[in-house]
Amino acid sequence: MEWLQWIWIAVALLLMIAQIFVPGQSLIVAGVGAVLAALLGLGGISFAWQLLTFLFIGLIGLLRRPPQPMLSGAVQETVFDLDRLVGEEGIVITSIDPERLTGRVLVEREVWNAYSDTGEFIPDGAQVFVLAVHPERLRVRPIPNEPPPRTRARWS
Repeated sequence: MEWLQWIWIAVALLLMIAQIFVPGQSLIVAGVGAVLAALLGLGGISFAWQLLTFLFIGLIGLLRRPPQPMLSGAVQETVFDLDRLVGEEGIVITSIDPERLTGRVLVEREVWNAYSDTGEFIPDGAQVFVLAVHPERLRVRPIPNEPPPRTRARWS
């Protein structure tokens, strides 16, 4: 194996490790492009074709990213001042399904990926309470539909 293939493999590993810290899947797709470039090199294909393959696959990864909202008043995702969401109530807009690892919640005009604190399925339209904020996901608990029983204050 030539030194160039080792470089492609190192690039692939670095991209795949960096994917852990970056939202989406664009870096892992670029890592696959680097692996393909290394395989092309093993087949005796020129460096130019290896580089074009890597760039083309990397471009596909960038184009697969979801579009970001353009309007300032629109529902948007943010990563600033995350602690303000703890204790807030929200509404489930995409069912929280622990088996499929899906779920989106609307909290303060922002849409967030979410997961259930109890590990249960939470349907669309359910009210939830935000327990914690992680960089990409909210940990939520469903709010019961029935009001809690009222108790009288006892003075002693």
